[in-house]
Amino acid sequence: MTREWTPERADAVAGRLGLRLGPDHWRVIAGARELSVAAGGPLDLQHLAAHVAMSTQALFALFPAPVPETLAAISGVGLGASVSRRRVT
Repeated sequence: MTREWTPERADAVAGRLGLRLGPDHWRVIAGARELSVAAGGPLDLQHLAAHVAMSTQALFALFPAPVPETLAAISGVGLGASVSRRRVT
């Protein structure tokens, strides 16, 4: 997890992607950060969706593609091994 992460940084990254963060975005971001700490490892979208009681389709509707990279950049958490390492900042 990125130590330098702040809500302001998340807003800035989202803004550069043309995304305005709303309550559902913040719920997913908080869930991603919680799971990353609890698991001690990278983000998995299926587990995240279950954790925040949303479908993976809902995650894809909230965050622009590529969703794993976008969500990782905004939330400051690591990416799963099967996800490309393209940096979104």
